[in-house]
Amino acid sequence: MDLKQLFDKGIDFIDSKRKSIIKFSLSIIGLILLMILLFLSSDELTIGKESEDLLNYIDNTQYQRAISYYDSLEKKFSESKMRRFDKSISKKIDKLLLTKGDKYINNEITKEKYLALINIINELNKIELNIQRIIEQAKRVSEMYIDENIDYNKALSYINTVSTLNLITNELDIYKNNIKETNESRQIYETSKLNQEKYKYYEAIQGYDKVLEKDKKYFDLAQKNKKECIENMYDYYIDKSEESNNQGNYEEALQYIDYIKKYYVDDEKVLDLEKKYQKNLSMYTLTSDDIINLITKKSGLNKKNLSINSYQTMINNKKYYYVEVFEYETVIDEILITAENKSIY
Repeated sequence: MDLKQLFDKGIDFIDSKRKSIIKFSLSIIGLILLMILLFLSSDELTIGKESEDLLNYIDNTQYQRAISYYDSLEKKFSESKMRRFDKSISKKIDKLLLTKGDKYINNEITKEKYLALINIINELNKIELNIQRIIEQAKRVSEMYIDENIDYNKALSYINTVSTLNLITNELDIYKNNIKETNESRQIYETSKLNQEKYKYYEAIQGYDKVLEKDKKYFDLAQKNKKECIENMYDYYIDKSEESNNQGNYEEALQYIDYIKKYYVDDEKVLDLEKKYQKNLSMYTLTSDDIINLITKKSGLNKKNLSINSYQTMINNKKYYYVEVFEYETVIDEILITAENKSIY
């Protein structure tokens, strides 16, 4: 039998036994795969048990025991098995950290317990956490503060505590700053509200203008209150300006008018009062130099040797200056000067 005949005969045999050969081959392959699966499963079960043990130590904040246990596993496991263990425990610690973070946010655990957990994780420096999930949790805390579902101290405490994780650098700063800025904005709002209640409309408006637009609830309230201030300030500040003018406090009177002018630019009454107060300021205001010059002119004393203490007063709706005159730091006279005609009494 030549080689060709032998080859053809082999082909015929394979063709006739094809189904049996395929079944046998698949059985062998299946058996090999099953053996591989059993081997890997056995290995993973060992890793799973020991990762659960370590997780329990961490969960119960048994700091030293957790670290010692991890160190013992590094000595016990091969490098490849330890890598698989680190990968397995990282996922579980990642989940535990997020769960404990939520519990801390909801006041179910103390800061000390949450911080202890983070300290243990920091010691296990081969653990790789999903930083994106931590960032998402921090973002949610920031949004909770905006929505007033968590107080300022708790929100900031969470951010500061979780930021002590070794893998965190400045990824959470944006949420920390957002919480701080929002808190500051709300404090400004509350101060402005108090100023408004005390009729300090100008100061209240200055504050309401600083409330952050991104803090929608308080921004809308601030805009509403600002509108009320602008409406109420007109009569109140005009009355206060006239009162100050009658007391001879012309600069103060003009200050009240300045408060109003920004919001009542072309108001005729406001403009007339401003002119009136400016005239009174220029006519009836005496500086220290003005008073000393009047005293020198009348008394003939040397101006260089004189100094004064002066006080404004109103008598029968007329402005006077009560003056103590000093020469070489010794009181030599007390006089009264009329602001209107500069007469000395």
